[in-house]
Amino acid sequence: MAYWQAARNSEVRQANNFSKGLDTEHSPFFVDENTIIDGYGFDFDNYPALQVRAGRTNYGNSGGAKTNLLTRFGNTHLVRAVGTRLQYNSGGTAWTDIPGSYADIEWSAANFDLNGAALLLLNPTDGGYHWTGSSLRGISSMPKGKYITSDNLRVYVANKSGEEDYVYYSAFQDALDWTTPKNSGAVQYYTASGGPITGIYSYNGGIWVFKKDSYAIIYHTGSADLAYRLVPMGGNIGCVSSKTLVEAGPFLMWLGMDDVYVGAGDAARGVGEPIRKYLNQINKSAVENSFAFTANNRYYLCIPTESSVYPNMCLVYSYEQRQWLPYSANLPGMNWGVSLNGEAYTGDFWGQTHKMNNGTTDSGQPIPWKVQSRPFDEGIKEAEKELWELHLLGYFPSGSTLKVEVSPRDDGTEWYNIDYDPIANSGNTQNKNLIVPMDVVPLCHYYSYRLTGTGPATIQEVQRYSRIQPVQY
Repeated sequence: MAYWQAARNSEVRQANNFSKGLDTEHSPFFVDENTIIDGYGFDFDNYPALQVRAGRTNYGNSGGAKTNLLTRFGNTHLVRAVGTRLQYNSGGTAWTDIPGSYADIEWSAANFDLNGAALLLLNPTDGGYHWTGSSLRGISSMPKGKYITSDNLRVYVANKSGEEDYVYYSAFQDALDWTTPKNSGAVQYYTASGGPITGIYSYNGGIWVFKKDSYAIIYHTGSADLAYRLVPMGGNIGCVSSKTLVEAGPFLMWLGMDDVYVGAGDAARGVGEPIRKYLNQINKSAVENSFAFTANNRYYLCIPTESSVYPNMCLVYSYEQRQWLPYSANLPGMNWGVSLNGEAYTGDFWGQTHKMNNGTTDSGQPIPWKVQSRPFDEGIKEAEKELWELHLLGYFPSGSTLKVEVSPRDDGTEWYNIDYDPIANSGNTQNKNLIVPMDVVPLCHYYSYRLTGTGPATIQEVQRYSRIQPVQY
């Protein structure tokens, strides 16, 4: 004969927030209850509250062709390559052509002092140029490589056709001299697995040189009397897209084959575990289109997932909080990013430049967002629960939309819509009572919820009220 045992507390109140950020590596049952399992549309602006990210606005007119470069001329203005044109923007309203016609191919750029401020521009078809802010001049002797970087003493070029694993360096403090013996020259980055150099970056007193599966650092890059030393730093840590090499605060960050890395000193460590699901979904054939930008000392990584050719997913990492948040799943054709004077900009496939983290819409469109909780069992896994009420504590201004769904599963295949909208006009934090009717959500041993919407919103906490059913034994 079966007996029913009533739960000690038949009605249970629990609460969670989303202060632990994103975690997609572990089973949803084994993460902190304040963790985000899935979602998009958030940033760290009001941490530990979960606040919808800021928007983006168009920055000047469209170039009408694919953005092949977006960079900065010192702290003065932006420069971009769109199709076969180079342009600069010194006012924020219009882009001005730099005379000339160039290959429709991706460029690389680095700032340097060349008898005054200069932006060095390079592509593997046309070779090298320097932009003074008012005129563009060629550098005939610069190797026609794919990547360029500089420190305060020299300029470095890598991945020249036929010599893809060489790094060339200019003469001491002279970006126009690439031929003088014992002053300019080249160093080879040989590895047993071979392959071309995929990026170079001047950081922390050395030149970091990357292949897809490894990296090395070139030391003694100053005096011409000192020999260069290229020191391999370890295997299995490489860079798959040079456009993801960005400094975030005091650190260098980039995307590797299966992780995101933080470099400091001369070492690197992976920090991509919480976003493992998204990294596993990267379209490997388009991974070179991944890019990153920084703002507020945060690292924004934009990747193409599944069948996307250009990045459609952006994730933001705060090294201060050591956490990730899902920033956006709506990046229309963007493929370059840069920061100028603390502001972030991106360029897209159609030649439009965007100012990021600006305004409350995406160029006039409401910002979509979603957050999904882990499954909750309220501490009594064996008992069925009736989810009774949800209380949403947060800011839901007029004009926003909100949809609430509950699932009795952990695989995201079965969701029940709660037909109630608690949005009301208010400029302060609100506590919205949401009744979960039993004729909608069935009894379940565990449940999770997800909130989706558009427009500005801030979620402080979600309180859950459940009735625990008797257990048969």
